[in-house]
Amino acid sequence: MRVAYDVGPLLDERTGVGRYTAELGSGLEARGIELVRYAVALRGSAPGIAARWRIPARAAQDMWKRLGRPSIERLVGAVDLVHATNFVLPSLRRTPGVVTVHDLSFWRSDTWPGGERLRALVPWSVERASAVLVPTGAVGEEGEARLGGPPERIHVTPEGVSPRFFGATPLADA
Repeated sequence: MRVAYDVGPLLDERTGVGRYTAELGSGLEARGIELVRYAVALRGSAPGIAARWRIPARAAQDMWKRLGRPSIERLVGAVDLVHATNFVLPSLRRTPGVVTVHDLSFWRSDTWPGGERLRALVPWSVERASAVLVPTGAVGEEGEARLGGPPERIHVTPEGVSPRFFGATPLADA
């Protein structure tokens, strides 16, 4: 299977979404999935990116939502699936898409910078996705209620812990 895999979260300093993206990508490749690592961002760098549009992500997202193009297949070529790892599913031609929605904190009135934009982009992404991945049942239930996503397309996939954290020695009592 050949999967277009959004590595945009790896372009900047690692956050939880960046760690998720890196670990899941490694896990998929270990299982024989061919990843076409792509990014749509003006700045930042990461190793192994196969395809990239150097434009601001916000501009690309606006074009995708308003115009329905350019499709991500123009960037990555023929793939079996597109996995958007960070809330926003790009414009697609015919390829099925999966989007990961890590949380719904962007609905809060005191949301982080850029989060407000997700109030329009995430429902649009969920509506078009073949599958929506959420880390917990609570996020899935809230997503179903707020976004109207059909329950059969929402899948709880715990984000897990890297194997390097297993076997750590306990902290001293002090």
